[in-house]
Amino acid sequence: MIQQAVNQVLQPIFDATFSNNSFGFRPKRSAHQAITRAKTYYEQGYKYVVDIDMKAYFDTVNHDKLMYYIEQKVQDKRVLCLTRLYLKSGIMVNGLFEPSEEGTRQGGNLSPLLSNIYLNEFDKLLPKRGYKFVRYADDCNIYVKSMRAGYRVMEKSIKFLEEELKLTVNREKSAVGSPMKRKFLGFCIMPMRNGVKIRPHQQAKLSVKQKLRKLTKRNRGKSTEVILKQIKQLMTGWLNYYGISVMKRFINELNGWLKHRLRQYIWKQWKKPKTRYRNLVQLGIDKQKAYEWSNTRKGYWRISASYILHRPLTDKELARLGYIDISKKYQFVHSNY
Repeated sequence: MIQQAVNQVLQPIFDATFSNNSFGFRPKRSAHQAITRAKTYYEQGYKYVVDIDMKAYFDTVNHDKLMYYIEQKVQDKRVLCLTRLYLKSGIMVNGLFEPSEEGTRQGGNLSPLLSNIYLNEFDKLLPKRGYKFVRYADDCNIYVKSMRAGYRVMEKSIKFLEEELKLTVNREKSAVGSPMKRKFLGFCIMPMRNGVKIRPHQQAKLSVKQKLRKLTKRNRGKSTEVILKQIKQLMTGWLNYYGISVMKRFINELNGWLKHRLRQYIWKQWKKPKTRYRNLVQLGIDKQKAYEWSNTRKGYWRISASYILHRPLTDKELARLGYIDISKKYQFVHSNY
């Protein structure tokens, strides 16, 4: 509560001084705006990106430097004292108290603002040198027109971050490359015939498919209703974030694969031949056919792709059970951007 009170005092003071290219943890700003700004720079001819990764940024902020930056705008000693106390408050590790000598602990109401105040010094430097950049919290991309310029910018940026701000740059993850391949907030740039578009990074696609695979694992022992609810929660959040992207083909393929998995899960739940027979008959299958199909020796995955399940467990039946067609959901979300 105290952190939030301090935040409400400091936020309006400092937000007005922040760069227009800073989008993280600020009112009325989002990751979508950040990636859209990056797309704009690509369209302007900045075809290379300097991707800077800061190692454990939130844990390595220098308290004295941070307080100095705050004191430039705030003179009230009560606010300064509360902020310093928060920074030094420490954490509990395995029941033991550990003091905080540096860093702004993530999870607190004040941490996002303090992290922006600290990196605002870097934001001020970049426009002075004529660099185009987009920053979202500690994720910073600088856009240049050549590989050679990128390496030069990388060297100067690392020097400032490490010598002036006392931060550590992860050189293994930092690189100069193409925005079409480098991941920024889970997205990549994709030039097309009708203009530059945004697409989800390959890792984002693999990640969501892996999560769906775990949710629909056929030995989970959860009811179909629970599984469908969990899928809906996962895909609603994922599509609301990545729906800005062009990925119609991926979504259609994922939708077909997911329905395949669901039919397999339902067939496994029916388990016994008599249960399969009863459910097939209830779903409108002729008794003779239901008897034949319920006693099949084919594997679950093969059955789920066959006529045996596609006829009773139609898309309409899956929708009745609670499945939200992610292809239609994507089209609805994407059309609103």
